[in-house]
Amino acid sequence: MSEPARVAIVGGGISGLSAAYFLERDAAARGQSVQIDLFEAASRLGGKIQSIRQDDLLLELGAESFLSRKTPAVDLCRELGIDKQLRGTRAENRKTFVWHDDRLHPLPKGLSGFVPGNMNSLFSTSLLNLRGKLRVAADYVIPASRRSEDESLAHFMTRRLGKQAYQRLVQPLLCGIYAADGEQLSLQATYPELRKLEQASGSLIRGLKLRQQRAQQAGGKPLPPFVTLPNGMSDLIEAVAGKLVTTKIHLNAGVKDCQQHNRGWAVRLNADADAHVASHYDALLMSCPAYKTSQLLSKALPAVADPLNEIPHVSTATVNLWYAAKSFSHPLDGYGFVIPSHEQRGLTAVTWTSSKHHDRAPDDWRLIRGYVGRAGAEIDDEMSDEEMVAIVLRELKRTMGIHEKPVGTRIQRWLKGSPQYTLGHCDKLQKIDKALAEQPGLFLCGASYRGVGIPDCIREAGNAIEAVFDYLEGKT
Repeated sequence: MSEPARVAIVGGGISGLSAAYFLERDAAARGQSVQIDLFEAASRLGGKIQSIRQDDLLLELGAESFLSRKTPAVDLCRELGIDKQLRGTRAENRKTFVWHDDRLHPLPKGLSGFVPGNMNSLFSTSLLNLRGKLRVAADYVIPASRRSEDESLAHFMTRRLGKQAYQRLVQPLLCGIYAADGEQLSLQATYPELRKLEQASGSLIRGLKLRQQRAQQAGGKPLPPFVTLPNGMSDLIEAVAGKLVTTKIHLNAGVKDCQQHNRGWAVRLNADADAHVASHYDALLMSCPAYKTSQLLSKALPAVADPLNEIPHVSTATVNLWYAAKSFSHPLDGYGFVIPSHEQRGLTAVTWTSSKHHDRAPDDWRLIRGYVGRAGAEIDDEMSDEEMVAIVLRELKRTMGIHEKPVGTRIQRWLKGSPQYTLGHCDKLQKIDKALAEQPGLFLCGASYRGVGIPDCIREAGNAIEAVFDYLEGKT
């Protein structure tokens, strides 16, 4: 193109920032000239990634780590020059518990993708009775389903491993990831690799062992399963933003709406946002949540906005609490615990942060984090901070026997922060893709669509930028 291509990115979380980085990087490699405006409604970048320092503590208000076997995040860290800083959780405390029958039970070792990888550990766990353990072992002989239609994750895992294993092993972990109801969660949209394991090996457990053997044969020293950065996950945000050269970042720049205009796109900002930016763009990438994108496109493009609005989002909160070690009685001998939804407690999970991660708290402090809200039991928008803390303290007293009052607390509400990949999610994506095909120059990425984790968001940002370049090159 003779003139630099103008691209607008709406949303400054990890998806939007990664997209801007890939756009700059690949434009240079292709010898193209691109002008990028990134609009973020908040006063900071990062979206649901936010690390803060308080009272010599490092608090994560959102994501605390990412899964290393999903390589896009590790690859990006390598490009940014921060891969050597990646660190795993504290190996000496590697133990997670499940609240069941009024006490905490250690999870059996070797779980991978909800699938038991260590049968000796499974048969020694107190979480399942003998009947439940034998039902899990039956996965070796239960025939694989040849049906092609989607099924809920609850149905699939119950079919393979039994109801007891689903309720006490799978569901509480699942809720910690998606804040979701497993009866409504789409297997095809969340864990399609489990279906592939079943169909390829006839058994989840057998398929997992084969996959682990291949990984060992590939050699190399693998990273720990979950990794983070020394100053928290905000290190990643700062590293990406620090590499941007030509992208103009506009904070406190809420977008009012987006419309087609002269074979391109017009982006209108709210009245109090920076008015001294371009309003017309050759391509528009929406990296904000699906419901927000739907709002911004509703007037001009209802064919796109309507299916976007069909993707539900759940409101949750994280509650950090810290205590003086000298007056804290619990040993925090593990990473924390998860609570099955059928227990109907006020918490979904608790992380013992100072025991799980390095350098999150000095030796004379204890730092923990509670998670509140899930599908079917979302946080109440009207609930005060005091009421939410009271719920968390009540649950900590019940589950951990903690009677002490915390020295400090920090609450972070994530209203509509957890997208739900319910049954039919892939059909919704097909409808969205079909509608997008009729709107040249409009692209989407983010956690609402094809993966909620940080690596997923980075991967999808890269895929979106490939599509942006294909479109821009087609316009020349």
